[in-house]
Amino acid sequence: MSPLPTIRRREEPSYTLLAVNGEIIVGDEGFSAAFVREVAAALDSGARRIVVCLDARHLTSTALGAVIESSLKARERGGALTVYSLRPTLRAVFKVLVHTGIFFDTEERALAALNGQPLA
Repeated sequence: MSPLPTIRRREEPSYTLLAVNGEIIVGDEGFSAAFVREVAAALDSGARRIVVCLDARHLTSTALGAVIESSLKARERGGALTVYSLRPTLRAVFKVLVHTGIFFDTEERALAALNGQPLA
């Protein structure tokens, strides 16, 4: 059995990092709801720049929807949310989605996008 995903929050001087570790199980509505709540909690505490690290082998469509929903909520509240992954399989998916301005292949690129810096 795969370990349940965990979400750790780390406050940096200029942004909040949410690190997701473990397997995101297909059909796991619980994780997606927890992710949306964690982003909302970060926004409620004043975070406006959120970087998410997805360190998981798989990303379900439900989890992807939760990430996009959370990004839209951050924008509605004057913030921004970007995502990167440590795993090659998710980085390949992110390359297809990079045009959204949400998904990136490294923390540095995700943070650069929050800072409005051009990507090399």
